[in-house]
Amino acid sequence: VYSWVPSEVQEKILAVCRDHLSENGIAYVSYNTYPGWYLRQGVREMMSYHAEGFSDTQEKIDQSRALVDFLAGAVQPQADAYEKLLHEELSILRSSEDSYIFHEHLEDYNEPVFFHQFVSRAEDSSLRFLCEAQFGSMIASDYSEETQATLAKIAPDIIRMEQYMDFLRNRKFRQTLLCHRDVKLDRVIKPERLRHLYINAPLIAQELEATDDTAGGKVFDHASGQRLTVHHPLQEAALQHLSEAWPCDVSIEELVDIARDSLPRAERPNREACCQELYETFLELYSASLVSLFASPSGCVADLRDMPLASPLTRYQAERGNAVTNRRHETVRVDEFEREILKRLDGDQTIDQITEMLLELSVTIQSDGDGTESGSEPTKPTHQELRAVVERSLSRLAQSALLIAP
Repeated sequence: VYSWVPSEVQEKILAVCRDHLSENGIAYVSYNTYPGWYLRQGVREMMSYHAEGFSDTQEKIDQSRALVDFLAGAVQPQADAYEKLLHEELSILRSSEDSYIFHEHLEDYNEPVFFHQFVSRAEDSSLRFLCEAQFGSMIASDYSEETQATLAKIAPDIIRMEQYMDFLRNRKFRQTLLCHRDVKLDRVIKPERLRHLYINAPLIAQELEATDDTAGGKVFDHASGQRLTVHHPLQEAALQHLSEAWPCDVSIEELVDIARDSLPRAERPNREACCQELYETFLELYSASLVSLFASPSGCVADLRDMPLASPLTRYQAERGNAVTNRRHETVRVDEFEREILKRLDGDQTIDQITEMLLELSVTIQSDGDGTESGSEPTKPTHQELRAVVERSLSRLAQSALLIAP
């Protein structure tokens, strides 16, 4: 909430962090940043100006959407920075919840800061910068060697480095972690730090015709759209297992053994060498935001069980709306049919029983095969027809990390 409150509340937020952190505690503070918000701020001011003419909150939001739509369609097609900004904002607003639009663009307060300004304020409150919650955002490896060399010259410390990378990326938003000012930090992250963690990755193994880039290697597509090609058998085996385990996580220690055991006995390196190679590989992939690391297992399951189970929180949220929280603390949007299923996933109902309950609700099936309570050309399904739809929905819920082990 830091950017969206008056300055005296901002000061109090940092004071609360300082006063309530344990000795080695970590505080999370998110806020809007310059230079990225210089351009976006113009759109916010236009939306706020237009919304002043309306009193109802929903009407303010609807009219703000309409204004951006109008501006993006009416501006001269010169493909300049202004037009690109409007279209970028329009695409964001079209996919955003009303609550986000109101909070981000129509709130009374929205005061972005430069990163170095935020760090200075934190230091005035006896706090210090630890890192960003999104670790990959701190890595400069996506820039050329020449750019990295220049950054190293003009940014001799981590604060300056982060600020100059904000300049390069036109960064709009930060998720900063703070700790007590007198905490001694070791910023050298050795691969061995991964030893007791858990890992997952949304990877799909591909069978492609060999090219100069992929010859002799294994190709994996990441959910972000990036493609990985690995040529070492140990890495191939580890990533293959991660692709099969998704959305579940795996102990890194267990994954090392799985990958090592998959190799022919005569070709297996000793376990210490396997650990070193895979730790380095996973740290590199984590730096590129291609794998996720966790201190404890999520507890989600990928397979369909006869008596499927969702967490009490997920079931509670499904009773009240279409936004539920999965085991990775992510918000997942579900449709009405999936909501009805989730509400019944208490671990005491079989899939057949859940299907019978939905039949009693007079659930119909649309021509596209999805369960729904209304729609074009609906038909009353048989038990087996509806069960097949329920199983497909359960598979999607499982892939969204919403099903857990009893």
